[in-house]
Amino acid sequence: MTGAAVIFAILAAVVLLGAWRVVTSEQIAHSALFLGLTFVGMAGLFVLLQAPTFALLHVLVYVGAILTVVVFAIMLSDPEELRGAGDLPPGERLRRRLLSPYYGWIPVVVAGVLVAVVLASLAAAQLPRVPLGEPVADDLRAIGRDMFTRYALPFEVASLALLAALIGAIGLTRRNTSEERGRTGRDTAAGAGTGTPDGAGRNGSAAAGRAGTAGAAGEVSR
Repeated sequence: MTGAAVIFAILAAVVLLGAWRVVTSEQIAHSALFLGLTFVGMAGLFVLLQAPTFALLHVLVYVGAILTVVVFAIMLSDPEELRGAGDLPPGERLRRRLLSPYYGWIPVVVAGVLVAVVLASLAAAQLPRVPLGEPVADDLRAIGRDMFTRYALPFEVASLALLAALIGAIGLTRRNTSEERGRTGRDTAAGAGTGTPDGAGRNGSAAAGRAGTAGAAGEVSR
């Protein structure tokens, strides 16, 4: 087993482990961290394929931009909506995972069937040897020229899609913040007007306490 094969196995294990933990972590912040680990492992695979430019772009775009947007989305979200199953005992979490159709037996069965089908297909197929083509020059200048000439339209479409996603995220955040402020204002006004435990309830309790004290003093004086 060559050194490249060992490095590929390590990077593949890192990518698979990170992707698995992204969907199984109880805390969404941990999922974001494992997502970054997955992106770094994929960049390592590009380096192993002798494409350092794509590895650099992968780190800059996915780790530097997309993961940052995910972290900001987590920070701007309501903590009550992000609360997971972290308060459960470890035994209960393990039991729920094993019995869950999403994290338990269904993924295991599907993965086993896929692995069996792939191995059987590879064993039965007579794949001819294909000669390697000419290596593509990993030149940033050539990539930039093609991106802004031959692939200018797809590049602009991708830019507009990212811009629309960013505007939508900002709009959702502002709407949720406005709704939360509106609910807080209505609750405060209702408490001041109707006598909730936060407002007049405490005043009523204090008045009742004073009335009881005055009554007890009157009984003692008589």
